[in-house]
Amino acid sequence: CILLLAKNPVGFSINIDTLKRDKRKKNFLLILNDNLADGTDTSWIWDVDFESLNEENFRFAVCAGIRAEDIALRLKYAGIPTSKLEVINPIGKAFEKAISLMDKGEVLYILPNYTAMLNIRAYLAKEGILKDFWMMK
Repeated sequence: CILLLAKNPVGFSINIDTLKRDKRKKNFLLILNDNLADGTDTSWIWDVDFESLNEENFRFAVCAGIRAEDIALRLKYAGIPTSKLEVINPIGKAFEKAISLMDKGEVLYILPNYTAMLNIRAYLAKEGILKDFWMMK
């Protein structure tokens, strides 16, 4: 798994540009919240270049978080087939589903906004997949 914070249109678009250089199949867990710390207006997702993800090596996107439906709709409008999109909550179930959809040796790109990053890191730490950041050396 590769975890990349995506909390605004510029950051999200730069992450996408970086990921496009990776020629492997693309598997995504996109997590969008609208908590106060995130900013409650998530309309910025319409300024992200999701259209550039609509390519041959895009496999799937599992969408989660408080605004999961919004990010899934944005991907649909970007031309991503709905057959490649799933909306699943809570975040733990979304992560498990994303992992189950992957083939051996593939990478899952997790792109959360701020509070969603805290949520997914807490889940991964609880499951023993990742140490809490204060325990990392």
